Amino acid sequence: MMARFSKVVLSFLFFFFLASLTVRAQQFSGVSGVVSDKSGGVLGGVEVSLDNASLGIHNTTTTNEIGYYQFLRLNPAAGYQLAFVLKGFRKLTIRNVTLAVATVETRNAVLELGDVTQFVEVTATGESTLNSTDATVGGVIDARSVSELPIQFRLDAANLMQLQAGVNDAGSITGARTDQGNITLDGLDINDQATGQAFTSTIAVSIDALQEIRTVTAGETADYGRSSGGGINLVTKSGTNHWHGNLREYNRNTLFAANDWFNNRSGVKRPPLIRNQFGGNLGGPIKKDKAFFFFDYEGLRRSAGSQIERAVPTPQFRAGELGYINSNTGCSGTARFNSQPNCITYLTPSQVAALDPQGTGDNTALLSFINGRYPSTINDPSGFGDGINTAGYIFTVPARQSQNVYTGRIDYNLTSIHKLFVRGSVERQGVDDNFNTSIVQFAGDPAPNSRDTFNSYAFSVGWTWTATTNIINQVSVGLVRSILDFPVRPAPTFPNSFFFSPNISSPYLGSSSQSRNVPVPEFREGLTWLKGKHTMDFGADVKFIRQISSLKNDFNFIGVGLGGQIQSLDTAPQNQLRPSDINGDPSAVSNWDNFFPFLLGRYSSVFSNFNYDKTGKAFPNGTGKKRDYNYNEFEFYGQDSWRVRSDLTVTYGLRYLLHTVPYEINGFQSVPSVNENVYFAARLNAAAQGDTFAAQPYRAGAIRTKG
Repeated sequence: MMARFSKVVLSFLFFFFLASLTVRAQQFSGVSGVVSDKSGGVLGGVEVSLDNASLGIHNTTTTNEIGYYQFLRLNPAAGYQLAFVLKGFRKLTIRNVTLAVATVETRNAVLELGDVTQFVEVTATGESTLNSTDATVGGVIDARSVSELPIQFRLDAANLMQLQAGVNDAGSITGARTDQGNITLDGLDINDQATGQAFTSTIAVSIDALQEIRTVTAGETADYGRSSGGGINLVTKSGTNHWHGNLREYNRNTLFAANDWFNNRSGVKRPPLIRNQFGGNLGGPIKKDKAFFFFDYEGLRRSAGSQIERAVPTPQFRAGELGYINSNTGCSGTARFNSQPNCITYLTPSQVAALDPQGTGDNTALLSFINGRYPSTINDPSGFGDGINTAGYIFTVPARQSQNVYTGRIDYNLTSIHKLFVRGSVERQGVDDNFNTSIVQFAGDPAPNSRDTFNSYAFSVGWTWTATTNIINQVSVGLVRSILDFPVRPAPTFPNSFFFSPNISSPYLGSSSQSRNVPVPEFREGLTWLKGKHTMDFGADVKFIRQISSLKNDFNFIGVGLGGQIQSLDTAPQNQLRPSDINGDPSAVSNWDNFFPFLLGRYSSVFSNFNYDKTGKAFPNGTGKKRDYNYNEFEFYGQDSWRVRSDLTVTYGLRYLLHTVPYEINGFQSVPSVNENVYFAARLNAAAQGDTFAAQPYRAGAIRTKG
């Protein structure tokens, strides 16, 4: 059924392509307005021309019966010029018009009586005008403002959405879910399809490579799709007939940074931070008025100190002595050896053995491992640990990041009615992972434990065809691929992962790793049709999303100490598992109950994760699993902007979205074989008869109970 539907959809899209029904591209701009005389009467038949010498653009049109004109699907840029000519009136020229991305600027004109050889010249200041074509709410940040913003995330342009009213720090836009924002680059989707985080794009975008940024927080029209929240449209710079470029460097270091109070107390130096962000771009003509290029490079090198604190054994514990909080006067469950030494009693190995039901006492193999694995330095006795058998150890290790982002674009005016652009972006990033894990478990371990790599790219091709003065066609095709790898150094005990139940750090970091490769080809095609007082848009947007992922977490997880089926020690008087003078505070008792079985070397629990093939056979631990998911997005819309009068515009439209259900293409996907109502009915029946209910393995929908 789905295959048949997909064929129908694809056939429909192919018809759309041939018929030139194109989606209104959000990377373009426009300008419109009403021409009138000094008395306010509208003027039809006025010849209006739009020129941009830097881009080699020359377009003309004529006002209709209500004096209205418009130019659509223009490159966002400064330096446009409008000219208005009508016999019996002076020629009017408006210079220095700036067209913002995804916005139709309003430039009304008032003509004065006179000879056409006389002219009136007006110089605009480049500011945006009131949007009178639709009810979208948002803002535009131009190239100069973008480059001069004092922000740190210069490779994360989508974060500029946080500067808009109605957007909170969590990423919610006017109350929508945080994963419902939409990010486009030159009109194509660059949303992170895997995690859905707010303000996160698939590929890094340099702020200095952008011409303009348009944000929409409310009132979206039918041409805005995919998400129920707002959107941010990013448009890369284009080359012009004039050469332009820049070189830049941003530096931040430890020189003017202050240490925090806790580090000073523990004698830990301030963590170093050296951040260099640098780059440059160049744009210009390949052939005057015909072909232009633009290229931008941005690099980031960051070296920071990652501060880590661990709970390590005290010298007494290393010697096989076990401490506890006694019942001396003034002692409570919060006592620590460094602050109230009179409240702490240490048992010798022989005294520990006397409390051991087996009479063995300290586990010598475990103590040998601890003394060889754990650092002996304690520089934060009031920090991590229980302050009796373990205490805090703070150290700093370097965390490094390198990132390179390349952006290139070529614009080509084949003829006055055919225009092409090609844009490519490539990102290469490596970062020592101190967010999902730690750089190391202890000082001196091989570093980093995980060096994440992000290798993504995004390419797009666009073709704009002005078929007639009333029909404009635009086709966009693109591919965005996100390639992320989160490897780790496997622990020496791999595929066994040990964890200790007392207040002591685990001996090794986890061995779990993952990766994903998410290619998203996208096709946009449609048409803008100007007819009388109507501006109609029809379009389609199709994405075939693939998610190729791997995950390795099928390990044996082994606990040592208290846990499993025993959450506290036996309190029977004949067992005497606690010292006779132990403090009765629950915290003091719990602390002893955790450390005593740990020192004895008790295994508390062992549980495992397994992966299986399609026949149900388990893979060896540490094999990992690979899953490939497919899902598609089909979106269609129609919209009309009706200029009812010179001062009234009505915009209405309809958008249809079909986002298919993700599925695993290799057959690693389960389907429920038991009806939920049947399952619960069997439980109720067993309860009514006084039987205990135990669901046996479901085969052929059978449910069994036992009494």
